[in-house]
Amino acid sequence: MRRCLEDIKDTVAAKDGIAELMQAANVDVITREGLTQDLTTDQEDAIIKRYTLFDQMKSILNTALLDGEEKYDRVTLNLSGVAPVIDTLMVWIAGAADIPVTRLFGTSAKGLNATGEGDLKNYYDSIRSQQTSQLDRPMAMLDAIMVRSAVGNMPADYNYDWNRLTQPNRKEEAEARKIEAETDVILLDAGAVGRAQVMRRLEADEVYQYRDGVIDQIETSEDLSLGPVEKPDGEGDDDERLAR
Repeated sequence: MRRCLEDIKDTVAAKDGIAELMQAANVDVITREGLTQDLTTDQEDAIIKRYTLFDQMKSILNTALLDGEEKYDRVTLNLSGVAPVIDTLMVWIAGAADIPVTRLFGTSAKGLNATGEGDLKNYYDSIRSQQTSQLDRPMAMLDAIMVRSAVGNMPADYNYDWNRLTQPNRKEEAEARKIEAETDVILLDAGAVGRAQVMRRLEADEVYQYRDGVIDQIETSEDLSLGPVEKPDGEGDDDERLAR
C-alpha cells in the first residue's frame, strides 16, 4: 500500500479536478452592449434578475430570450486529453502495486487480439515466487511451533502445498485428469507404484471414494519391492467389487 499510495493520491486529485472541469464543460456567454456602463450605475440587481430569468427559461422552456443588442454563445471546454491522463495514472498505480491493470481496475485488455492472459501469468508467477522465496521458510518455522502446540509432536509426514492461483476450466481439468490417469497406468505397469497408492491419491483428490478398509486390504496384498503380487483367479474380482 505504501508503494502505490502517492500514485493513488495523484489519481484521486486528478479525478476531482476533472470532475470540476466537467461542471464547467459548457459555459453560456452573453455579449451585451453597455454592460460596463450599466454596472457603474448600480444596476447589478437588475442585470442579475435579467439573466436569472434567462437561465430559468432556457432550463424549463428550452428557450433563450434575448434583446436585439444581446448576443448568445456557448463555449465548450476541450476535454480530449483528459482520458489519456487517467489511463496513465492507472498504469502508474498498477506498476507500483505490481498488479496488472486488467485485474486491479477490472478493465479489459487493450490492443489487437489482446486477452490479458500474459499479464495475469506474469502476475501469478510473481506471487508464487514471493510465496516460495519470502513466505515459505518463515511459515515453516511458525508451523513447527504451532503444530507441536496443537498435537504435541511434529508428524513426520507433515507438509502443505500452496493453493493454485488460477482456476482451470472444465476442459483443462479433464485434460489434467487424463494425463494423470495415463501417468498412473505407466507407473503401475512399471511396478513403481501399487494400486493402493494410486487409490489413495484419487481419494485424497476427491476423484473417487472407496469403502473403509478397501485400500488397506489391497495394500497388504501388494509387495512393491517385487512388483504386484500374482493373485489366484477370481481374487482380483473381489477387490474390484469392494472398490465399487
